[in-house]
Amino acid sequence: MSEQPLWTWVDEAEGLEEVARAMTRAKRVAVDTESDSMHSYFEKVCLIQINTGERAFLVDPLALNGELSVLAAPFASRKILKIFHGADYDVVCLKRDFDFEIRAIFDTMVAAQCLDVQKFGLADLVAAGFGDILEKKHSRTDWARRPLSDSELLYSYLDVKYLIDLSHQFEKRLKEGDVFEEAVVEFLRLEEREQTPRQFDPDGYIRIRGSRDLSSKELSVLRELFLIRDQRSRRVDRPPFKVLANETLLRISRAAPRSQHELSAIKGVTRFVIRRQGDQILKAIARGVSRGAPPVPARRKPRGMRLNPMQQRQLERLKDWRKVAAVKRGVPHLVVLPNHAIQEVVVEQPRDIQALGALSTVGRKRARVHGEEILGILASSG
Repeated sequence: MSEQPLWTWVDEAEGLEEVARAMTRAKRVAVDTESDSMHSYFEKVCLIQINTGERAFLVDPLALNGELSVLAAPFASRKILKIFHGADYDVVCLKRDFDFEIRAIFDTMVAAQCLDVQKFGLADLVAAGFGDILEKKHSRTDWARRPLSDSELLYSYLDVKYLIDLSHQFEKRLKEGDVFEEAVVEFLRLEEREQTPRQFDPDGYIRIRGSRDLSSKELSVLRELFLIRDQRSRRVDRPPFKVLANETLLRISRAAPRSQHELSAIKGVTRFVIRRQGDQILKAIARGVSRGAPPVPARRKPRGMRLNPMQQRQLERLKDWRKVAAVKRGVPHLVVLPNHAIQEVVVEQPRDIQALGALSTVGRKRARVHGEEILGILASSG
C-alpha cells in the first residue's frame, strides 16, 4: 500500500474546487500564506497553505492567475473556524489580493498571549506542545519562484500542520483560565483588519540612518537618488533595497561622483548598476548638487486621532490602573484592557456599563468585570 502524500499541490481550477469542498466539510481549517515582500516592490500572495485535519493543500494562486473566488464562501462562513498563527498579516494579504472576507478566526498567537505564554512564536509553541522542531531556514525564500523545492514545500506545510491541534489545546486552556471571552474579542477584531494603503513618501530619505550626518548639498543628492531608486524599483518590481542599498545611497551622496569611472569606485555600485542605472544616477547627482539644500519636509501628521488633555489624562490613568488589575487577576494586560481598547474608551467616553460593553474592542465580559473601575477613572479624570 503506497504512502499518502502529506499535501496536495493545487494549481488548477478543478483542484481548487476540491479544496473548497474539503473546507466546507471541516469544522476547523488551518491557514497560512507565503508572500514575496522580500523580492518584489508590489507584494503578492504566492502560496496559501490549508489544512482541514484530514487533508492538506498547497494552493498556487500564481498558476491560478489569482482566481480563487471558489474559496470565498468557506473563508466567509462562520460555521468553519479558520485558524491562523499571527492572523493580522495573513488576513490583510488575503483581503488585498483576493477580496476575501474572513470570518470565525482563531489566532493561536493571540491565544498564547492571552494565556501569558512568554515565547509565542509558532516554532516555540510547536516545540513546547509537540516536541518537534520547525526550521526557519526558508523565511527569506522567493515564494514567487517556480518550481519550489521539496524542502520549501515541506516548510510551508509544517506551518499549518499543528495549528488545529494547537487551537484545541488553547481553547481548553482559555476556558479553564476564564479568559476565553476576552480572546474572542481580539479574534473578532482581526476580522475587520484592512490594509493601510502603501504610499511612497518622497521625504523618506531623511529617515535613512546616517542621513543626519550629511551636509545640505549631500542631503540634496540623497533626495534625488532616493526618488530615482523608487522609480526604478516600481519599474522592475523589486524592493528598493535590492535596487540600491541605503548604505550605497549614502556613499554616493558623500562622494558625488561626476563620471561612471568615479561612480564605479564606490562600494556597492556594481557593473550591473553602472550598466542599467549609471547615467540616471549621475544625472540625479547633478540635480542634487545644483539645487543645494533640499526643501524642508512637511511635518508628518500623527497617526490616529489626537487626544485632548482630558483624554490623555484618562489614558495614562487607565494604563496605570491596568497594571494593578492585571496583577490582581493574574492575567496579562491584553486580557484586562489592551491599548487599542483604552484608546477607544477615552475617545468614545461611554457613560454606563452597557455602553462600555458595546465597544467592539472592549466587549461585555471586560465591561462586566472591570466596568465600574473604568467608568470611575473616566469620571474622576474628566
